[in-house]
Amino acid sequence: DLDTLSGRLAALRARTSGLSATATEPLANALLGAAGLRLRHLAFQKAIQNDTEPAPADVAAFEDDLRARAVVLMLNNAQIEAPTTRRLCALARASGVPVINVTETLPDGRHYQAWLNDVVDQIATVLPPAGASRP
Repeated sequence: DLDTLSGRLAALRARTSGLSATATEPLANALLGAAGLRLRHLAFQKAIQNDTEPAPADVAAFEDDLRARAVVLMLNNAQIEAPTTRRLCALARASGVPVINVTETLPDGRHYQAWLNDVVDQIATVLPPAGASRP
């Protein structure tokens, strides 16, 4: 199963050259990186992960990237209910940046490989087609 996942990630890397993504937490940053996406807003993510207030400059940079569509997707930890992350999800959607919701815990009845493949499916769905103009 993991070999299949590795092959799928390799195929995604062919579509993601030069593209950036962001997340509300570093929950799946390894997966995004394996898909070839450059990760943005790492200081913001770490602050949310540690349940601390992100620096205003980090929040502003995140907002600016969403408004400018400088990222092709935003991964959101759906298990975190914070006003800042809810607002950023709304801003992403309003700006046309796809939001993929993931959870820290596996959904009931799912095994790890299926959960990862579901996230990869969602990433593949929202990426621009190969050769499309890039943000």
